[in-house]
Amino acid sequence: MSHSPTNPLSDDVITGMLNQHEKNSADSTASEKLYPRKCEECGKGMDEGYRFGDTVFCSDHCAFDETYTKEMYEAEWEHINKEWDKGNERPADKMECYWTNWDELDSECNYNAKGEEVER
Repeated sequence: MSHSPTNPLSDDVITGMLNQHEKNSADSTASEKLYPRKCEECGKGMDEGYRFGDTVFCSDHCAFDETYTKEMYEAEWEHINKEWDKGNERPADKMECYWTNWDELDSECNYNAKGEEVER
């Protein structure tokens, strides 16, 4: 005796289930936290971190390694700030090396926590 597979769900039920799945997916994307920057090292979305020129890092772990440690960074900045206090100018290549927060999202593209681009 041969049995042919049957579908107990009508096309309308299947279409309704697919539509609900799409709506749930869209709702989760809409409520997902967005970040204005993406870490250059780990690739995660971020709203605070180090900025070294045009390069951004989300944490000490991502920004520093054995060739450039946080201690080296702090010592370098201590020296630069002492010189600045004496009236000397900061080196141009060190003007954009700091920890910061980005409060505003980009108007065109941002990132989710995984670092995936999300258009607005």
